[in-house]
Amino acid sequence: MDLWTRYTLIGVAIAIAAVIGLSMAAGAETSRGYGFGLLIFAVAVLLEFRVVNAYFDARDGRTAKILPRVDEITPASFEGRVMAGAGSAVVAVAVGLSMAAGAAPSSFSYALGLLIFAAAVGYIFLLIKKHFDNRDAA
Repeated sequence: MDLWTRYTLIGVAIAIAAVIGLSMAAGAETSRGYGFGLLIFAVAVLLEFRVVNAYFDARDGRTAKILPRVDEITPASFEGRVMAGAGSAVVAVAVGLSMAAGAAPSSFSYALGLLIFAAAVGYIFLLIKKHFDNRDAA
């Protein structure tokens, strides 16, 4: 498959996800459905820009990537991972759980707070995995 076709198919798949997000938002009866529909749309639009950037990078012979590699989002040093983990824990508790605790369970703020909490905890586990991978490689 040539370069143009591959990135066009990726872009079309992401555009379909964006339309699904907009249709979710349009047909939502609650603020949670509306908010997540718009969130899906916003993420899809950002990914579309990344796909266009990756296409031009690949066409010009540079390294093309749509999403960053794990090594690019985790610090290399142990101290850096400890600081990133502590920062993620603060974000998880201060932002995520505080946002969820102050909102009604059926609201978008509640679901978004839990999503932020889950993403921060997932990043902490990624940092732990990276530490043990480095330790095993040494």
